[in-house]
Amino acid sequence: MDASQKVTTLPGEVWQKVDFGRPTLHFEYYISNMGRIKSYHKRTTGERLLKGSVDHRGFRRLHIRLADKTYGELALHIFIATHFCEKPSDEFNHAVHVDYDRSNNKWTNIKWLNHDEWREYMQNSPNYKDTRSRKERHYRMSPAKVRLLKSASKRSKLKKRELAEAFAITPMQIYRIERGLNWSHVHPTEEDLAAAKDISLEELKERVLQLDTEKQRRLAEED
Repeated sequence: MDASQKVTTLPGEVWQKVDFGRPTLHFEYYISNMGRIKSYHKRTTGERLLKGSVDHRGFRRLHIRLADKTYGELALHIFIATHFCEKPSDEFNHAVHVDYDRSNNKWTNIKWLNHDEWREYMQNSPNYKDTRSRKERHYRMSPAKVRLLKSASKRSKLKKRELAEAFAITPMQIYRIERGLNWSHVHPTEEDLAAAKDISLEELKERVLQLDTEKQRRLAEED
């Protein structure tokens, strides 16, 4: 490394040395309140900007080998929160990205939250909402709705396309459920079959809506 090479400090940027609790090999490491990482060569005093690595959750991390051949690792946003962000009290133990962008590690985008604030933050996360939406689409049919579908298929005069319309799924999905290719472990009771006898399309839609409403209420209570 060129001994004269230095990292230019940005206006308002402050660097903090990283302490892994054990000696490093040839370099010291620094993280700034702007979310940047740099190495400092102990012998040549040359500096270099580092990118670190990104874990499977999108958090940037610094992972380096230490002098004792073990490894030191830290999450960039946690380090920045600890050294550059005000922590109101010990109850505030969740460091988060204010704008939900985990690549934006400037200190102005990092904040400490208590547990209740963190739960609300997570529920408002675009990633959480997208996961929840995909999960709900994946589990659009529930055991109760499958019992209703199988009952209506056996006891009503409705056609497959009408059943598909009522349950907001495709005729092929109706076919697979009727044939036992999907949801083969769910069977309607005698009460289910009796209630579905000669049910109309509008009545079936209303019953499906009731089941969806009950499901949403349960999901809200779980949160």
